[in-house]
Amino acid sequence: MKKLTRLTTIFSLGSLVLSQVQPVFAQAISPGVIENPPGYAPDLGSLVTSLISVVMGISVLLVFAYLVWGAIEWISAGGDSGKVEKARNKMMQAVIGLLALAASYAILQLALKLLGLGSLNNSIKLIKPIGSS
Repeated sequence: MKKLTRLTTIFSLGSLVLSQVQPVFAQAISPGVIENPPGYAPDLGSLVTSLISVVMGISVLLVFAYLVWGAIEWISAGGDSGKVEKARNKMMQAVIGLLALAASYAILQLALKLLGLGSLNNSIKLIKPIGSS
């Protein structure tokens, strides 16, 4: 009876997974023509913009993890004032770090707008090699 129950469960899960599969339609591309493959930046501006986005995303995740770590330490402090103070300081540092990240991004965007560049991608495209006109 146990084997039948397991088999039924496996069959049910398998049919649930297979019912979620959607058809895939490939895009026709001329042979030998690769425009912009996914994962590659077409120019330096796009690369820098993507890198900044990735670094900011990872930074926010790390700050959030540090905040949760401080909260867990606070909960597990058990009323010990020294441990509670240490956990509170850790959480305060995480909030300050989050504010610093937001402020640095806002200052970058403000500086680009004030200089009339619009975006970081546009400003990097304006950089020309020395000696070129």
